[in-house]
Amino acid sequence: ISFKYLGLELKSLRSLVLEKKLLVDYIVAEDPHIEVSPENKDKMKKGNESVPFEIGNIYLALEKITTTLQVKKFRIFNGSLGLKNLPPNNKTITIAGVEFNVDDFALDPTKNKKSGENLFIRNLELKTGKQDITFPEGNYRLKYSSLEISSVNNTITLDSLFIDGKSNDSTYGALEAGFSSLKLINTDFRAIYETNKIKVDSIYCIDPVVRLKIDITKKDKEKIDEERSIEKNIAG
Repeated sequence: ISFKYLGLELKSLRSLVLEKKLLVDYIVAEDPHIEVSPENKDKMKKGNESVPFEIGNIYLALEKITTTLQVKKFRIFNGSLGLKNLPPNNKTITIAGVEFNVDDFALDPTKNKKSGENLFIRNLELKTGKQDITFPEGNYRLKYSSLEISSVNNTITLDSLFIDGKSNDSTYGALEAGFSSLKLINTDFRAIYETNKIKVDSIYCIDPVVRLKIDITKKDKEKIDEERSIEKNIAG
C-alpha cells in the first residue's frame, strides 16, 4: 500500500507515548494505491470466484483496522485497488478513481465478534468512475460509467452498465446485457465473500437490453433430440 498523503487524528498523545497504543479517531488518505496478492495459492479460489474472495479479504481487513485502531471516520480520495496474479491466468485487475467515505465505525459488544456481525457502519459511501474489467478466466467482461455503494439500504448502483459473457459450453454461446442503470437493494456483502453469491432484496433495471447468442445447429456426432428446442437452449 502506498499513499501520496496520509493523515491520522489521534484520540490522545498519552495513549501513544505512555501506553504504546495507536488509537485513531480519523484517517484521511489521498491517492492511495493498494495491491493485493494471494499469500497462499493453494488456498486461492479459482477464476472469477477469486475476485469477490479477495474483495472480501479487504472487507475483513477493514474490520480488523476498526477493532485495533478504534477508528471512527475514514476518508479515501482518488484511490486505486489492484488484485494481482489472479488464477488461472495470473491476471491483474485494477479499479481506479475510488472515493471512499465512512462517517462512523462502531462495535456492538452484544454481537458475536468472531462472526463479524458486531461491526456497525453508519453512512458508508464508495464511488468510482468509468471502469472496464475483464475477469481472470477471460470469459466475462464488465463495463460501467459509474459505481456507487451506499449503506442506506445497502444499495449498489451502476450506470451505463455492460456485461459480456461467454459460456464454456459451446451449445449456449454468449450473453450480452446492457442497462442505463442497475440498482441492487439491501445487498448482503458478506455473502458475496463467503458463498460467492449475490443476495439482494430487490433489483431495479432501467432500459435493459439482453442479447443471447445461441447455437441451435445439430452436431453430426450428437443423437437426434426432438426436445432440444430453442426454449431449452434459452433456459440453459
